[in-house]
Amino acid sequence: MEAKAPIKIGGGKLAQHQARVEAWLRGENPAPLTIEVSPVGGCNHNCRHCGPQLFNPYDPAKTFMDRQLFIQFLNDFHAMGGQEIYFAGNGEPLLHPQFDQFMAHGHQLGLDMTFSSNAIPLVEKRYSRILPNTTWARFSVNGGDAETYQLIHQGAAGDFDRMLGNLAGAVSYRNAHKLPTRLAMQMVVYDENWRSLPGLVEQFQKLGMDRLIIRNRINKNGQKNPTEPALFPLLEAAAEDSRIEVRWKSFPREGEPLDLPPANWHRCYGIQFRSNMDHLGNFNPCFRHWYKPSDFGNLHDARFPEIWNSPGKKQLFTEIYRAEDISDCAKWCQVSFDNLYLQEALDGREPKG
Repeated sequence: MEAKAPIKIGGGKLAQHQARVEAWLRGENPAPLTIEVSPVGGCNHNCRHCGPQLFNPYDPAKTFMDRQLFIQFLNDFHAMGGQEIYFAGNGEPLLHPQFDQFMAHGHQLGLDMTFSSNAIPLVEKRYSRILPNTTWARFSVNGGDAETYQLIHQGAAGDFDRMLGNLAGAVSYRNAHKLPTRLAMQMVVYDENWRSLPGLVEQFQKLGMDRLIIRNRINKNGQKNPTEPALFPLLEAAAEDSRIEVRWKSFPREGEPLDLPPANWHRCYGIQFRSNMDHLGNFNPCFRHWYKPSDFGNLHDARFPEIWNSPGKKQLFTEIYRAEDISDCAKWCQVSFDNLYLQEALDGREPKG
């Protein structure tokens, strides 16, 4: 098994896992490095820009991942050489009744346990059960004041202050216990909330978190949201803090096209190294399933090793590798960084088998 490398927050990760890439080129079928898991179908918020809800709105009756099946999956994923579980996807992960247990079990196995959250369920009594088992967490905060936050998140009254209190407590707990856990925030900035950006930057700096990511909204048609010119000075001011990452390419300036640039990769090989599982136990390679059926197995029917090594998985991945519908799937690509890395690193080589 390859040596374990540190896991980054987002972005491509294959440069540190060349042995896994070489095994795949030889015709082997190594386990994915990361699996994004949606343990809950549903959320306590209703964010205006939520990607999954643009395609498949949540059922008000929340649905939860089966506990026993998921614990078994964690054991199998680790045994196969997987490294990271990223809880995110189609809802708020921390609403799952066994989320804390999932984090502890995965951490004990040696997996990197990571998650995205709106922070509302991260109450004080859960700090000791979650944070010591967390490699990194990213919190969605899409308003710098209570009024804007409520407009975007559409949660319960008082959630803005509740969120700030939970995050302040989490940072304090992390620091007091000298945990290596990295804590980040993300703001999706667009028409309804851009004026509150300075307020969010101020709150981020007060909290003492590690990173703030600022990016634009991508609409259902795959276009960037138009950018108000007055936003750019606010972004420039935010970027003066070295801990703040502005995704500049996501913000079109006046006269620039709103369409996302065409994919500059020719094969979609990144799906071999990052996959997805929803709250019902369905596996899919990427967000392609938002517009085209792309499942390749279900935990209720088979264990993960059997699913990952199945003819159905191989057939689907071979189809996606060819990138014949790249103009559609590139808009929502989860593995664009890995596709670009592989295109350069492989230099024309193709996987065997």
